[in-house]
Amino acid sequence: MKLHLPHSLRAALLVLLCVASSSAEDVLQDTSYSVSQRYFAQSGNYVGQGEQPTYNLTFSGDRLTAISDPSSMGFVMFDGNTLDISNIKTLTFKDFCLKTFSVDVDGDGWSEVTADMGAAICAGGASSVSAGSGIELRGSILLSNNGAIQFINNVAKQGGGGAIGLYGSDLNVNDNHSVLFDSNTASMGRGGAIVAYNSGVYFRRNNAITFTNNRTDSWEGGAINIGGSTYSETTPMVFDANKSIEFSSNYARSGGALRIGSNSSETHVFQNNIGDASSSDTVDILFKLNESTFRGGAIYTEKKLQFLNNGSIAFVGNEAGNALQANSASKETARGGAISVLGSSSELIFDGNVSLLFQENKTKWSSGGAIDYSSGKGMSICNTTGSVSFYKNVAGSAGGAVYGSCSSGMIFDNNLSLVFEENKANTNGGAIWA
Repeated sequence: MKLHLPHSLRAALLVLLCVASSSAEDVLQDTSYSVSQRYFAQSGNYVGQGEQPTYNLTFSGDRLTAISDPSSMGFVMFDGNTLDISNIKTLTFKDFCLKTFSVDVDGDGWSEVTADMGAAICAGGASSVSAGSGIELRGSILLSNNGAIQFINNVAKQGGGGAIGLYGSDLNVNDNHSVLFDSNTASMGRGGAIVAYNSGVYFRRNNAITFTNNRTDSWEGGAINIGGSTYSETTPMVFDANKSIEFSSNYARSGGALRIGSNSSETHVFQNNIGDASSSDTVDILFKLNESTFRGGAIYTEKKLQFLNNGSIAFVGNEAGNALQANSASKETARGGAISVLGSSSELIFDGNVSLLFQENKTKWSSGGAIDYSSGKGMSICNTTGSVSFYKNVAGSAGGAVYGSCSSGMIFDNNLSLVFEENKANTNGGAIWA
């Protein structure tokens, strides 16, 4: 492996950037790198001991100092390779701060480079949109077989992806014990934690995944944003065979936790996510206390979103429109306390899950206390082996639990039980308006 860095740092980085070895002598010590150090490497392999990881790896920035100089961008840079981090006990990215800047690269008087996505890690794509204050690479990201992964308190000040920005590169997070995105911010862009343009986002076989307190103040996708409105994209978002997934207390203008854009892949899915079947009070997929100013307190989708063959799913205490005042001209767009579905290619499908609960979700001014679908191919909840329950959801206008206005309608079929209880609408349809 060829490294381009000062001799004084070569020995330290050789310890960190290494190819996996089964030798017991190759066990590494706890390692921490700060943004004050800058390296360039042609390979991106961070490999721990093996099946029993014993050391910690930390990348840290300075939340108070935004990276705004191209020479400081990407304190670890990989050229054309996949970033592969595996078998680490605790992997942490924290306190990175990225500020947008423009640079005239070829001297023609026009700016070509704008750093505006992925404060901790930015992967792939053209240099005109790709920059990160932590790790920058042109390939994809693989985080696998680690103990704990943590992205904490990272911020993209004027762009998207407070923690991770993807442009034409995939993110694979597989077979880890725990994955945490906490308090990451995209101040003026999409995706408080993750933004993905023409990029696959895959979370597979992880024990626990948590997105909490992430936010974007001006755009969509408080935790995750998939796709935009101008990019033509074909890659999906997939959560598959994880044991526990939680999105809590995230915020965005639309899609408090998750937003799927109109130009993203046709289909996105949560499938086969199920934890300990012996525990009757376990929720395998939980969206709780997420909030949006406009559409979708928890989720806003403009494409097909499927929940297939999961364990228990719950949407609890999510809200749309709370920040709007009574005289706001936009208050009618604050729809779907838990989920808002909009667009000709949009569709919402729940099929083959163990149970489904919508409880105490709310729209302050508009329709669909739990679910609003204003256009598209409809909504279906089918083949639930346990209960489907809509309880104490509230709509500021019509459809206390569910509001539907598209011709495709809604389907409830072959569920063990279906209960609408104590839902409320301030105008029409205390439970359902269609």
